[in-house]
Amino acid sequence: MKTSALTCAIALALLAPSAVANDDNMRARFPDADTVIVDDIERVKYNPDGTYETTEEMWTKILTEKGRREASAVTLEYSKRYGEAAIEHVGAIGADGKERTIDVSATTKEQTDNESMSANIYDPLDRVIVCTVPGLKIGETLHVKTRRKTTNPRCQDNWSDISVMEWTQPIIHASYEVTAPPERPLKRIAVRNPLGNISTNVTRLADGSTLHTFVCTNSPQAFSEPDMLPLYTQIQNVRVSTAEDWPAISRWYWNLCEPHLAKTNADMVAKVDELGRDMRKIFAFVSQEIRYMGLTMEDTSPGYSPHDIDVTFDNRYGVCRDKAALLVAMLRLAGFDAFPVLIHVGAKLDPEVPQPFFNHAIAAVAKRNKEDGKSEKEYILMDPTDENAKEMFPPYLCNKSYLVCRPDGDILRTSAVPSPAANSLDVESRGTIAPDGSMFMESRLGFGGINDTAYRHALVRRTPKERRDIFERALKSVAPGAELVKCEILPRDMRDTDKPLEVSISAQIPEAVIRGESRDSVNVPFLSGALGMANFILARSTSLDHRRFPLAIDSTARTAESIRIELGDSFGPALDIPKSQKIDSEGYSFRRTFSATGGVLSAERTIEISAVEFSPSAYLDLRESIKGTEAAARQRPVFAKDPEGDANVRLILDAT
Repeated sequence: MKTSALTCAIALALLAPSAVANDDNMRARFPDADTVIVDDIERVKYNPDGTYETTEEMWTKILTEKGRREASAVTLEYSKRYGEAAIEHVGAIGADGKERTIDVSATTKEQTDNESMSANIYDPLDRVIVCTVPGLKIGETLHVKTRRKTTNPRCQDNWSDISVMEWTQPIIHASYEVTAPPERPLKRIAVRNPLGNISTNVTRLADGSTLHTFVCTNSPQAFSEPDMLPLYTQIQNVRVSTAEDWPAISRWYWNLCEPHLAKTNADMVAKVDELGRDMRKIFAFVSQEIRYMGLTMEDTSPGYSPHDIDVTFDNRYGVCRDKAALLVAMLRLAGFDAFPVLIHVGAKLDPEVPQPFFNHAIAAVAKRNKEDGKSEKEYILMDPTDENAKEMFPPYLCNKSYLVCRPDGDILRTSAVPSPAANSLDVESRGTIAPDGSMFMESRLGFGGINDTAYRHALVRRTPKERRDIFERALKSVAPGAELVKCEILPRDMRDTDKPLEVSISAQIPEAVIRGESRDSVNVPFLSGALGMANFILARSTSLDHRRFPLAIDSTARTAESIRIELGDSFGPALDIPKSQKIDSEGYSFRRTFSATGGVLSAERTIEISAVEFSPSAYLDLRESIKGTEAAARQRPVFAKDPEGDANVRLILDAT
């Protein structure tokens, strides 16, 4: 039924008389908002096979110039792989209650959505519809109707959804309605991160369907924070699913993959034999020899389904699900109990509401019981997508929800968080200070885990000179004016992932000693402060005084460095050797020691990040710990000036 503009305006005024009728009152009520969602009505009707149709009608009040600019283009994203979508109506309601209808056909264009290009994926079936709203004014209310129709469900005979009832705009009123058929009722319903302002209702309809209604009123404005998990997962949302449990999703994906896994051929069997049926070698083959190509060019995309593995093997390329399926099949040919795995790169999925909202595919091998050799439900995870990966399972996929897809089903699991020691940059340096205050230093650097992954990626496509430049810049950042005399990077072939990444450097530092009138200080060049991932993972992540949402980082990390400097006889007695520093908070620790004995200055510095999520309270402690670390970095060992230590004086004395 078509609703008149006047009726809409009256309805809006009844919903929020103090906010809609008077712009000044609304601005005072929401001083931080550029727009306000006055009402949002979302209706979903799904079918037993998992197909569904969604309509949404929204009224948004424009409060500021920024809000006007942002609302002047209505966008609707969808995938042709799964169905179709349309912007059906756009209008602007003035203060007088009259609606100015926008000619959608004349102001709308559809194009490929390139948002996934940042993840190295291009799919022409990912589309975005954009409708321009000419002449939109501050104080008007934007009225939009959209429709989505899904004809190819993600998971056959299953339907699930997430609807947010809090957003970056204040929400005065919103409703979410789900019509469930009697043949496939909702099995799981949950409200997450509740604000206490949602009311629910269940109504049995005449045709036997069930109408589930969720209504929220006056949800406050949410504000995104740096380095947080996706906002929609952290704010108030409603989650629904027809799946009974996670094993049902596990069995579904196994059944989807099984016909494709069966497409082995003689060449594939021969390759497995050639690789000695060795797990690591088979992984390296699929990782390095099967090129990742994030292109989906076929007219009918397979969606979650991989291509037949013989096609991937023969073509020598595929997307993540293709490479994962091929790895599973080859490992099974080698005698391993291997299975395809769905993993979600982002916030952890809900253990109580099964939803197939995964965005990456990997592989798993079930460990065997040492006593009887039987397969267990403990797994070795492998991600063959990255051709330069040394680790079979990259550190940045830790603390992620994953589902091993087996014929007998499996539960939702969370990938383990590795210890900082597994992701360490270890540095050992030796230096000698000359009478003129310069220092010759030699250092050996060993890169492990996330440090190996990050630097191997940075080095693999660079020339030898460009590789050297990376370490020269790092050296000069901790020792201004330093000259890199030698730089050896191993392995020379960065694709040789059997060998660890190691770097040896020699450097001449012209001003290692800072001369004063009565005292001298030594600039101790901690290379790990310029190279370790432990420095970068939290960089600029603690700028907020406090947080509402957890801070999320990609990986644990550690830097561990020791340096020994021969002082020679150019210094007097030690006056101020920085005290040992020990800083500990939840998920973070810092250690630093100095000692000066027998003409040798020794120092050790360690940073460990052992958590990948910090609660708002833990964040406050983390922030103070990092401040302490930064303060410690400014401290230098100070020695009394040796009157004979000046190079010119020593030359004169030596001459006499």
